[in-house]
Amino acid sequence: MRWPVLVVLLIAGRASAETRCYAGTDSTGVKVVLEREVDRGHHEIRTHHWNDTEPTEEIVTTWTIAADGKTFTWKRGGGTLEGPAWKWTSAHAEAQILGEKVTTDSTFSATKLTAKTPDMTLEATAFDCKQLAKRIAALDDTAADARHACYAGKDSDGNNVVIDEITEPKRVQVVTTRGRMMGRIVMSIEGAKIFIKNPKYRSWTGAGTITGKPGAYTGFEYTVTIGNIDLRSEGTLGGPHFTYKTTGQTGGVTNVMAVEADAFDCKDLAAKRAALR
Repeated sequence: MRWPVLVVLLIAGRASAETRCYAGTDSTGVKVVLEREVDRGHHEIRTHHWNDTEPTEEIVTTWTIAADGKTFTWKRGGGTLEGPAWKWTSAHAEAQILGEKVTTDSTFSATKLTAKTPDMTLEATAFDCKQLAKRIAALDDTAADARHACYAGKDSDGNNVVIDEITEPKRVQVVTTRGRMMGRIVMSIEGAKIFIKNPKYRSWTGAGTITGKPGAYTGFEYTVTIGNIDLRSEGTLGGPHFTYKTTGQTGGVTNVMAVEADAFDCKDLAAKRAALR
């Protein structure tokens, strides 16, 4: 059999990398799974990252190693490496995020990986990479019999969005994809009341009400306070059309963000998300 050149190159590149996998829980309570590839052939270190705040989202960070074997660059900054070249034991990385410098200090060995930022620490233990898919799947606690309804449309800024609405007996999750960014709102249900959280931002909580019957909810409204900003959100659930509107006030100014989207067959969800990237 003759393999396409691109496939051969991809397989060769993967094989040339030293790959290790790690799992742990950071100091904010987020469960993390990592796959780390040290690829001497391509002068790169690639880290694939998954966590339980958005278990279907893979984040890939690529460090490009300089010829000196002591420094690297990546899309948000650069850093330094300590230890023998291609057998490094620690790193210091710097990034510019929203105009601020953020630093990460990490160590890595065959048995453990650690990372520390000003706001978080992580200690992760190595596991056999043959178990990677199983470890990633375990991050998602969505019930196997959950019902999905999928929608595609635009937000009020003109961005294309894809919605995955996941309904369980005591919970509704709304997963929104914009470009490469994903966000999840979790509504825990107690009768007609709902309690809101955003797993990615754990201080982001609120409460409200839900309409409809279990398994056939039709709408929701809730209020959350983030810092000095009060947000009121409302929307529809189920049916052929999805709507969502959030109104917030800060400094006497009212801001509105809305989404309008139409249903599509969820078998096309992955393709719809990929088309946004």
